[in-house]
Amino acid sequence: GNNQFRSEIIRNWVNRECLYQQAVKEGILKSNEYQKIIEDSKKELAAALMLKKFYEDKETSIDDKSLETYFVSHNDQFRLNNEAYLLNRINFTNEDKAIQFRMTVIESNWNKASNVFKKDASKIILNVMYDGVEIHPAGLLRIVEELDPKEISIVVNTSENNYSIVQLLEKYPKGTIPPLDIIKDKVSSMYISNRKEMQFKDYLEGLYSQNDIE
Repeated sequence: GNNQFRSEIIRNWVNRECLYQQAVKEGILKSNEYQKIIEDSKKELAAALMLKKFYEDKETSIDDKSLETYFVSHNDQFRLNNEAYLLNRINFTNEDKAIQFRMTVIESNWNKASNVFKKDASKIILNVMYDGVEIHPAGLLRIVEELDPKEISIVVNTSENNYSIVQLLEKYPKGTIPPLDIIKDKVSSMYISNRKEMQFKDYLEGLYSQNDIE
């Protein structure tokens, strides 16, 4: 909807069309160089679409036992490169609401308080692990580093009209391996990727056996 962007798109389209029409007039489309590029492009595009189809047709189901076996046999891949923190976090655009939330959560618990204030909060994050380098701004990270497990932070003004409160649930030192239930999404993603890679390798070996490779 931006007029400047629209004008730029139209200008680029017109320029490309003018150059294409001139290329047709000068016989570039019949040149050997053009034809070779077109043939190579066809192969690249067809191979990419075939690869896309292969992965779309493959459904990788995950059961807890297989996932746990994968986690145990590949646990070094999940060793932390930095200190990590399991957090609850809530953000508000109104400082008074943030203060009220903190008072409420101290008197009750995080889940109850977040349910009470869910319409006022701009973001609610529950039970998520963060690498230290993912926590911004630096002032918030310094506060998290000083918290004890289950402790709730002060209200932190993290940016203009943004106020955060965090609760530290657990710290995981650098070099440790977090429990599977904490990093299950990451482990599942790597497990699926690994399974698809192996399936694709088997698929290619099948293609090798069906074709003459010079």
